[in-house]
Amino acid sequence: MQTEPADKVQMASGREDYLPTTAKEKELVVNLQKTTEVLKKLYIDTKNLTVVNASVATQVYTDESILLKDLIHPQNSRLNNSKRFKELMSRNNLELSYFTDNFWKVARLMSDSAYLNFLNSLNEPAAVTSPKRSGRTGSESSQVPQVSIYCPYSQLEEKPKNMDFFYEITEQVASVVTATADADQGTGYRPVRDENGNFIRYDEVLVDDNYCANNPTQIIGVNGIEPYDLPPSTMSAFVPGTPVDLPGITREVKQVYVGDVKCKRQFDKLISFTGNGGGSEIRFTRADGYLKMNDGQVTADMFLVGSQTISRRNIRNENWVAYAAEWDGDWEDANKQENIAIYEEDNRNTSEFSGQVSTTLKIDSLGSVQIGPIGFKINYKSDDYIILQNNLNRDTFFSLNRIDLEGEMKDGWPVRSKNGDVSFTLNDRTFY
Repeated sequence: MQTEPADKVQMASGREDYLPTTAKEKELVVNLQKTTEVLKKLYIDTKNLTVVNASVATQVYTDESILLKDLIHPQNSRLNNSKRFKELMSRNNLELSYFTDNFWKVARLMSDSAYLNFLNSLNEPAAVTSPKRSGRTGSESSQVPQVSIYCPYSQLEEKPKNMDFFYEITEQVASVVTATADADQGTGYRPVRDENGNFIRYDEVLVDDNYCANNPTQIIGVNGIEPYDLPPSTMSAFVPGTPVDLPGITREVKQVYVGDVKCKRQFDKLISFTGNGGGSEIRFTRADGYLKMNDGQVTADMFLVGSQTISRRNIRNENWVAYAAEWDGDWEDANKQENIAIYEEDNRNTSEFSGQVSTTLKIDSLGSVQIGPIGFKINYKSDDYIILQNNLNRDTFFSLNRIDLEGEMKDGWPVRSKNGDVSFTLNDRTFY
Protein backbone atom coordinates (compact mmCIF):
# COMPACT_ATOMS: atom_id res chain seq x y z
CA MET A 1 0.00 0.00 0.00
CA GLN A 2 1.08 3.57 -0.58
CA THR A 3 2.64 5.23 2.45
CA GLU A 4 2.16 8.96 2.63
CA PRO A 5 4.90 11.25 3.98
CA ALA A 6 4.19 12.10 7.59
CA ASP A 7 5.00 15.78 7.42
CA LYS A 8 3.35 17.85 4.71
CA VAL A 9 1.62 21.19 4.48
CA GLN A 10 -1.21 21.97 2.07
CA MET A 11 -0.46 25.08 0.01
CA ALA A 12 -3.01 27.43 -1.54
CA SER A 13 -2.20 25.95 -4.95
CA GLY A 14 -3.38 22.54 -3.78
CA ARG A 15 0.10 21.03 -4.11
CA GLU A 16 1.57 19.47 -0.97
CA ASP A 17 5.00 20.49 0.26
CA TYR A 18 7.35 18.43 2.40
CA LEU A 19 8.88 20.47 5.23
CA PRO A 20 12.00 19.78 7.31
CA THR A 21 11.01 18.28 10.65
CA THR A 22 13.94 16.29 12.01
CA ALA A 23 16.97 17.97 13.56
CA LYS A 24 19.18 16.83 10.67
CA GLU A 25 16.76 18.16 8.09
CA LYS A 26 16.52 21.53 9.82
CA GLU A 27 20.30 21.72 10.15
CA LEU A 28 20.71 20.94 6.45
CA VAL A 29 18.26 23.66 5.42
CA VAL A 30 20.09 26.22 7.56
CA ASN A 31 23.35 25.32 5.83
CA LEU A 32 21.67 25.55 2.41
CA GLN A 33 20.50 29.05 3.32
CA LYS A 34 24.03 30.03 4.32
CA THR A 35 25.33 28.68 1.02
CA THR A 36 22.82 30.81 -0.86
CA GLU A 37 24.01 33.88 1.01
CA VAL A 38 27.60 33.09 0.04
CA LEU A 39 26.61 32.72 -3.61
CA LYS A 40 24.69 35.99 -3.57
CA LYS A 41 27.88 37.76 -2.54
CA LEU A 42 30.01 35.89 -5.06
CA TYR A 43 27.68 36.58 -7.99
CA ILE A 44 28.15 40.32 -7.63
CA ASP A 45 31.30 39.41 -9.56
CA THR A 46 29.86 37.76 -12.68
CA LYS A 47 33.06 35.76 -13.23
CA ASN A 48 32.03 33.53 -10.33
CA LEU A 49 28.68 32.96 -12.01
CA THR A 50 30.47 32.10 -15.24
CA VAL A 51 32.43 29.32 -13.52
CA VAL A 52 29.27 27.79 -12.04
CA ASN A 53 27.33 28.02 -15.29
CA ALA A 54 30.23 26.43 -17.14
CA SER A 55 30.28 23.56 -14.64
CA VAL A 56 26.58 22.93 -15.29
CA ALA A 57 27.00 23.22 -19.06
CA THR A 58 29.77 20.64 -18.90
CA GLN A 59 27.14 18.07 -17.87
CA VAL A 60 29.19 15.82 -15.60
CA TYR A 61 25.92 15.18 -13.73
CA THR A 62 22.36 14.59 -14.83
CA ASP A 63 19.47 17.03 -14.63
CA GLU A 64 21.16 20.36 -15.31
CA SER A 65 23.05 20.36 -12.02
CA ILE A 66 26.47 20.46 -10.41
CA LEU A 67 27.40 19.34 -6.91
CA LEU A 68 28.73 22.04 -4.61
CA LYS A 69 31.57 19.77 -3.54
CA ASP A 70 32.92 19.73 -7.10
CA LEU A 71 33.21 23.51 -6.98
CA ILE A 72 34.71 23.99 -3.53
CA HIS A 73 36.87 20.84 -3.23
CA PRO A 74 38.74 20.93 -6.54
CA GLN A 75 41.23 18.21 -5.62
CA ASN A 76 38.47 15.59 -5.97
CA SER A 77 36.26 17.37 -8.50
CA ARG A 78 34.79 15.53 -11.46
CA LEU A 79 35.37 18.75 -13.39
CA ASN A 80 39.10 17.99 -13.40
CA ASN A 81 38.46 15.13 -15.84
CA SER A 82 36.27 17.18 -18.16
CA LYS A 83 38.05 18.44 -21.27
CA ARG A 84 35.01 20.52 -22.08
CA PHE A 85 35.10 22.32 -18.75
CA LYS A 86 38.79 23.09 -19.21
CA GLU A 87 38.10 24.45 -22.69
CA LEU A 88 35.26 26.62 -21.39
CA MET A 89 37.52 28.01 -18.67
CA SER A 90 40.34 28.65 -21.13
CA ARG A 91 38.04 30.54 -23.52
CA ASN A 92 37.05 32.84 -20.65
CA ASN A 93 40.53 33.12 -19.14
CA LEU A 94 39.25 31.56 -15.91
CA GLU A 95 40.02 28.57 -13.71
CA LEU A 96 37.96 26.59 -11.22
CA SER A 97 40.21 27.92 -8.49
CA TYR A 98 38.87 31.42 -9.12
CA PHE A 99 35.47 30.41 -7.77
CA THR A 100 36.88 28.04 -5.14
CA ASP A 101 39.16 30.64 -3.57
CA ASN A 102 36.46 33.30 -3.53
CA PHE A 103 33.90 30.92 -2.04
CA TRP A 104 36.13 29.94 0.88
CA LYS A 105 37.15 33.55 1.45
CA VAL A 106 33.52 34.63 1.87
CA ALA A 107 32.61 31.53 3.90
CA ARG A 108 35.47 32.05 6.37
CA LEU A 109 34.52 35.70 6.84
CA MET A 110 31.24 34.44 8.32
CA SER A 111 33.20 33.13 11.34
CA ASP A 112 30.80 30.19 11.54
CA SER A 113 32.68 27.04 12.52
CA ALA A 114 29.59 24.83 12.21
CA TYR A 115 29.06 25.95 8.64
CA LEU A 116 32.73 25.45 7.77
CA ASN A 117 32.56 21.93 9.20
CA PHE A 118 29.52 21.28 7.02
CA LEU A 119 31.35 22.48 3.90
CA ASN A 120 34.35 20.31 4.70
CA SER A 121 32.11 17.29 5.25
CA LEU A 122 30.89 17.52 1.65
CA ASN A 123 34.28 16.21 0.55
CA GLU A 124 33.78 12.86 2.27
CA PRO A 125 33.55 9.83 -0.08
CA ALA A 126 30.00 9.03 1.07
CA ALA A 127 28.76 12.01 -0.92
CA VAL A 128 29.34 10.07 -4.13
CA THR A 129 26.26 7.89 -3.57
CA SER A 130 23.07 9.33 -4.99
CA PRO A 131 20.09 9.70 -2.64
CA LYS A 132 17.88 8.38 -5.45
CA ARG A 133 19.82 5.16 -5.66
CA SER A 134 20.47 4.61 -1.97
CA GLY A 135 16.84 4.98 -0.97
CA ARG A 136 17.80 7.45 1.74
CA THR A 137 17.48 11.19 1.76
CA GLY A 138 20.52 13.37 2.01
CA SER A 139 19.19 14.87 5.23
CA GLU A 140 18.06 11.85 7.24
CA SER A 141 20.67 9.21 6.42
CA SER A 142 24.20 8.86 7.69
CA GLN A 143 25.42 9.86 4.25
CA VAL A 144 26.84 13.23 3.41
CA PRO A 145 24.13 15.24 1.62
CA GLN A 146 24.69 15.85 -2.08
CA VAL A 147 24.23 19.61 -2.04
CA SER A 148 23.60 20.68 -5.61
CA ILE A 149 23.13 23.79 -7.70
CA TYR A 150 20.24 23.02 -10.05
CA CYS A 151 19.55 25.15 -13.14
CA PRO A 152 16.09 24.13 -14.40
CA TYR A 153 14.99 25.03 -17.94
CA SER A 154 18.56 25.68 -19.05
CA GLN A 155 17.83 23.93 -22.38
CA LEU A 156 20.95 21.79 -22.00
CA GLU A 157 19.07 18.77 -23.33
CA GLU A 158 18.27 20.74 -26.49
CA LYS A 159 21.80 22.02 -27.16
CA PRO A 160 24.30 19.50 -25.76
CA LYS A 161 27.99 20.35 -26.02
CA ASN A 162 27.21 23.66 -27.70
CA MET A 163 29.77 26.39 -27.02
CA ASP A 164 27.52 29.19 -28.25
CA PHE A 165 24.89 28.07 -25.77
CA PHE A 166 27.48 28.26 -23.02
CA TYR A 167 27.88 31.96 -23.72
CA GLU A 168 24.12 32.42 -23.65
CA ILE A 169 23.84 31.10 -20.11
CA THR A 170 27.00 32.71 -18.75
CA GLU A 171 25.96 36.15 -19.93
CA GLN A 172 22.62 35.91 -18.17
CA VAL A 173 22.06 36.94 -14.56
CA ALA A 174 20.90 34.08 -12.37
CA SER A 175 18.34 34.34 -9.60
CA VAL A 176 19.05 32.12 -6.59
CA VAL A 177 16.65 30.27 -4.28
CA THR A 178 17.18 28.00 -1.28
CA ALA A 179 15.42 24.68 -0.91
CA THR A 180 13.79 25.22 2.49
CA ALA A 181 11.12 22.63 1.59
CA ASP A 182 10.23 20.19 -1.15
CA ALA A 183 8.02 22.63 -3.01
CA ASP A 184 6.94 23.92 -6.41
CA GLN A 185 7.55 27.52 -5.41
CA GLY A 186 9.80 29.48 -3.09
CA THR A 187 11.29 32.90 -2.42
CA GLY A 188 14.27 33.73 -4.60
CA TYR A 189 16.60 36.66 -5.12
CA ARG A 190 17.09 38.35 -8.48
CA PRO A 191 20.10 40.63 -8.96
CA VAL A 192 19.47 44.11 -10.31
CA ARG A 193 22.23 45.86 -12.27
CA ASP A 194 22.51 49.23 -13.96
CA GLU A 195 22.99 49.75 -17.69
CA ASN A 196 26.75 49.34 -17.25
CA GLY A 197 26.36 45.98 -15.48
CA ASN A 198 27.19 47.32 -12.03
CA PHE A 199 25.40 45.52 -9.20
CA ILE A 200 22.71 47.54 -7.37
CA ARG A 201 20.72 45.15 -5.19
CA TYR A 202 18.81 41.85 -4.94
CA ASP A 203 15.03 41.89 -5.31
CA GLU A 204 12.84 39.19 -3.80
CA VAL A 205 10.92 37.17 -6.40
CA LEU A 206 8.50 34.25 -6.32
CA VAL A 207 10.25 31.33 -8.02
CA ASP A 208 8.09 28.66 -9.64
CA ASP A 209 8.11 26.77 -12.94
CA ASN A 210 6.77 29.76 -14.85
CA TYR A 211 9.52 31.95 -13.45
CA CYS A 212 12.29 29.43 -14.14
CA ALA A 213 11.07 28.85 -17.68
CA ASN A 214 11.60 32.55 -18.40
CA ASN A 215 14.48 33.52 -16.10
CA PRO A 216 17.81 31.76 -15.46
CA THR A 217 17.59 30.39 -11.93
CA GLN A 218 19.80 28.41 -9.58
CA ILE A 219 18.25 26.28 -6.85
CA ILE A 220 20.53 25.43 -3.94
CA GLY A 221 19.32 22.16 -2.45
CA VAL A 222 19.64 18.39 -2.76
CA ASN A 223 18.31 17.42 -6.16
CA GLY A 224 19.13 13.69 -6.26
CA ILE A 225 21.31 13.87 -9.38
CA GLU A 226 23.49 11.15 -10.90
CA PRO A 227 27.03 11.29 -12.28
CA TYR A 228 27.50 10.48 -15.94
CA ASP A 229 29.75 7.47 -15.35
CA LEU A 230 28.67 5.34 -18.30
CA PRO A 231 29.60 5.93 -21.94
CA PRO A 232 26.81 7.28 -24.14
CA SER A 233 24.28 4.64 -25.10
CA THR A 234 24.35 3.48 -28.72
CA MET A 235 20.73 2.31 -28.44
CA SER A 236 17.98 4.44 -29.92
CA ALA A 237 14.33 4.16 -30.82
CA PHE A 238 13.78 2.68 -34.28
CA VAL A 239 10.97 2.47 -36.83
CA PRO A 240 9.12 -0.75 -37.66
CA GLY A 241 11.02 -3.10 -39.95
CA THR A 242 10.78 -6.53 -41.50
CA PRO A 243 12.20 -9.62 -39.76
CA VAL A 244 15.99 -9.91 -39.94
CA ASP A 245 17.52 -13.11 -41.33
CA LEU A 246 20.37 -13.84 -38.92
CA PRO A 247 22.60 -16.67 -40.15
CA GLY A 248 23.22 -19.38 -37.57
CA ILE A 249 20.31 -18.53 -35.27
CA THR A 250 18.51 -21.71 -34.17
CA ARG A 251 15.06 -20.25 -33.50
CA GLU A 252 13.03 -17.09 -33.88
CA VAL A 253 13.85 -14.32 -31.38
CA LYS A 254 11.47 -11.44 -30.71
CA GLN A 255 12.75 -8.38 -28.85
CA VAL A 256 10.81 -5.49 -27.31
CA TYR A 257 12.18 -2.09 -26.33
CA VAL A 258 10.73 0.93 -24.58
CA GLY A 259 11.03 3.45 -27.41
CA ASP A 260 9.92 7.06 -26.92
CA VAL A 261 8.31 8.45 -23.77
CA LYS A 262 6.25 11.56 -23.13
CA CYS A 263 5.65 12.64 -19.53
CA LYS A 264 2.88 15.20 -18.99
CA ARG A 265 3.03 15.64 -15.21
CA GLN A 266 5.72 17.04 -12.92
CA PHE A 267 5.98 14.20 -10.44
CA ASP A 268 8.84 15.75 -8.45
CA LYS A 269 9.00 19.17 -6.84
CA LEU A 270 10.85 22.03 -8.49
CA ILE A 271 12.71 22.75 -5.25
CA SER A 272 14.00 19.99 -2.96
CA PHE A 273 16.26 19.38 0.02
CA THR A 274 15.59 15.61 0.17
CA GLY A 275 16.81 14.41 -3.25
CA ASN A 276 13.28 14.25 -4.69
CA GLY A 277 13.35 17.31 -6.91
CA GLY A 278 13.87 18.41 -10.48
CA GLY A 279 13.03 16.15 -13.40
CA SER A 280 10.97 12.97 -13.12
CA GLU A 281 12.67 9.59 -12.88
CA ILE A 282 10.27 7.48 -14.93
CA ARG A 283 10.92 3.75 -14.44
CA PHE A 284 9.62 0.83 -16.47
CA THR A 285 9.43 -2.71 -15.09
CA ARG A 286 8.81 -6.10 -16.64
CA ALA A 287 7.49 -9.13 -14.76
CA ASP A 288 7.13 -12.62 -16.14
CA GLY A 289 7.12 -16.13 -14.69
CA TYR A 290 8.46 -18.19 -17.60
CA LEU A 291 9.92 -21.33 -15.99
CA LYS A 292 10.63 -19.30 -12.85
CA MET A 293 8.86 -20.97 -9.94
CA ASN A 294 10.18 -19.55 -6.69
CA ASP A 295 7.78 -19.94 -3.79
CA GLY A 296 4.98 -18.79 -6.05
CA GLN A 297 6.65 -15.48 -6.84
CA VAL A 298 7.97 -14.17 -10.12
CA THR A 299 11.43 -12.67 -10.32
CA ALA A 300 10.79 -9.19 -11.69
CA ASP A 301 13.25 -7.59 -14.07
CA MET A 302 13.63 -3.87 -13.41
CA PHE A 303 14.83 -1.20 -15.80
CA LEU A 304 16.35 1.78 -14.00
CA VAL A 305 17.69 3.97 -16.77
CA GLY A 306 19.09 6.88 -14.73
CA SER A 307 20.34 8.76 -17.79
CA GLN A 308 16.77 9.00 -19.09
CA THR A 309 15.40 11.22 -16.31
CA ILE A 310 12.89 13.51 -18.03
CA SER A 311 13.59 17.20 -17.47
CA ARG A 312 11.01 19.70 -16.30
CA ARG A 313 11.23 21.53 -19.64
CA ASN A 314 10.41 18.37 -21.59
CA ILE A 315 7.52 17.64 -19.22
CA ARG A 316 6.19 21.20 -19.37
CA ASN A 317 6.32 21.21 -23.18
CA GLU A 318 5.10 17.59 -23.43
CA ASN A 319 8.08 16.68 -25.59
CA TRP A 320 8.81 13.13 -26.69
CA VAL A 321 12.16 11.87 -25.40
CA ALA A 322 14.08 8.79 -26.50
CA TYR A 323 14.00 6.33 -23.60
CA ALA A 324 15.52 3.49 -25.67
CA ALA A 325 15.77 0.66 -23.12
CA GLU A 326 15.51 -3.06 -23.71
CA TRP A 327 12.28 -4.32 -22.13
CA ASP A 328 12.59 -7.98 -23.19
CA GLY A 329 15.50 -9.21 -25.25
CA ASP A 330 13.81 -12.53 -26.04
CA TRP A 331 10.06 -12.93 -25.52
CA GLU A 332 9.69 -16.70 -25.82
CA ASP A 333 6.65 -18.20 -27.54
CA ALA A 334 5.80 -20.25 -24.45
CA ASN A 335 5.78 -17.12 -22.27
CA LYS A 336 2.09 -16.29 -22.69
CA GLN A 337 1.90 -13.00 -20.77
CA GLU A 338 4.24 -10.37 -19.41
CA ASN A 339 3.44 -7.43 -17.17
CA ILE A 340 4.59 -3.88 -17.85
CA ALA A 341 4.45 -1.25 -15.13
CA ILE A 342 5.57 2.37 -14.83
CA TYR A 343 6.31 4.41 -11.73
CA GLU A 344 8.20 7.57 -10.79
CA GLU A 345 11.12 6.81 -8.50
CA ASP A 346 11.69 8.65 -5.22
CA ASN A 347 13.85 7.78 -2.22
CA ARG A 348 11.08 7.36 0.35
CA ASN A 349 7.69 5.66 0.79
CA THR A 350 8.20 1.98 0.06
CA SER A 351 5.22 0.67 -1.89
CA GLU A 352 4.38 -2.50 -3.75
CA PHE A 353 2.19 -3.69 -6.55
CA SER A 354 1.28 -7.25 -7.43
CA GLY A 355 -0.56 -9.24 -10.06
CA GLN A 356 -0.39 -12.44 -12.01
CA VAL A 357 0.52 -13.54 -15.50
CA SER A 358 -0.13 -16.72 -17.46
CA THR A 359 2.96 -18.56 -18.64
CA THR A 360 4.70 -21.91 -18.97
CA LEU A 361 5.48 -23.05 -15.44
CA LYS A 362 7.06 -26.44 -15.99
CA ILE A 363 8.30 -28.78 -18.71
CA ASP A 364 8.94 -32.31 -17.37
CA SER A 365 11.37 -34.91 -18.67
CA LEU A 366 8.71 -36.30 -21.04
CA GLY A 367 8.08 -32.90 -22.58
CA SER A 368 4.74 -32.30 -20.88
CA VAL A 369 4.00 -28.61 -20.53
CA GLN A 370 2.24 -27.03 -17.55
CA ILE A 371 0.69 -23.63 -18.28
CA GLY A 372 -0.98 -21.52 -15.62
CA PRO A 373 -1.09 -18.25 -13.71
CA ILE A 374 1.69 -17.19 -11.40
CA GLY A 375 1.75 -14.25 -9.01
CA PHE A 376 4.35 -11.53 -8.78
CA LYS A 377 5.12 -8.69 -6.44
CA ILE A 378 7.38 -5.70 -7.06
CA ASN A 379 8.57 -3.27 -4.37
CA TYR A 380 9.41 0.31 -5.30
CA LYS A 381 9.91 3.72 -3.71
CA SER A 382 7.72 6.61 -4.77
CA ASP A 383 5.64 9.49 -3.46
CA ASP A 384 3.03 8.64 -6.09
CA TYR A 385 0.77 5.77 -6.98
CA ILE A 386 1.74 3.39 -9.74
CA ILE A 387 1.39 5.17 -13.10
CA LEU A 388 0.48 2.12 -15.19
CA GLN A 389 0.28 -1.64 -14.76
CA ASN A 390 -0.86 -3.86 -17.60
CA ASN A 391 -0.52 -7.44 -18.84
CA LEU A 392 0.52 -7.91 -22.45
CA ASN A 393 -0.44 -11.07 -24.34
CA ARG A 394 2.22 -12.47 -26.60
CA ASP A 395 -0.20 -14.02 -29.10
CA THR A 396 -1.57 -10.57 -30.05
CA PHE A 397 1.17 -8.12 -29.07
CA PHE A 398 3.35 -8.26 -32.15
CA SER A 399 0.49 -7.90 -34.64
CA LEU A 400 -1.23 -5.11 -32.64
CA ASN A 401 2.07 -3.26 -32.24
CA ARG A 402 1.89 -2.15 -35.88
CA ILE A 403 -1.57 -0.55 -35.82
CA ASP A 404 -3.11 2.58 -34.30
CA LEU A 405 -4.49 1.52 -30.91
CA GLU A 406 -5.53 4.82 -29.32
CA GLY A 407 -5.65 7.38 -32.13
CA GLU A 408 -1.98 8.41 -32.26
CA MET A 409 1.17 7.01 -33.87
CA LYS A 410 4.79 7.94 -33.19
CA ASP A 411 7.39 7.02 -35.83
CA GLY A 412 5.29 4.09 -37.01
CA TRP A 413 4.46 2.74 -33.54
CA PRO A 414 1.13 3.04 -31.70
CA VAL A 415 1.19 5.44 -28.77
CA ARG A 416 0.17 3.64 -25.60
CA SER A 417 -1.57 5.34 -22.67
CA LYS A 418 -2.17 8.33 -24.94
CA ASN A 419 -4.26 10.21 -22.37
CA GLY A 420 -2.26 9.13 -19.32
CA ASP A 421 0.39 11.02 -17.37
CA VAL A 422 3.05 9.01 -19.20
CA SER A 423 2.63 7.99 -22.85
CA PHE A 424 5.09 5.65 -24.55
CA THR A 425 5.83 3.41 -27.49
CA LEU A 426 7.12 -0.15 -27.51
CA ASN A 427 9.45 -1.00 -30.39
CA ASP A 428 9.80 -4.63 -31.48
CA ARG A 429 11.95 -6.52 -33.92
CA THR A 430 12.30 -10.13 -34.97
CA PHE A 431 15.37 -12.23 -35.78
CA TYR A 432 15.05 -15.62 -37.47
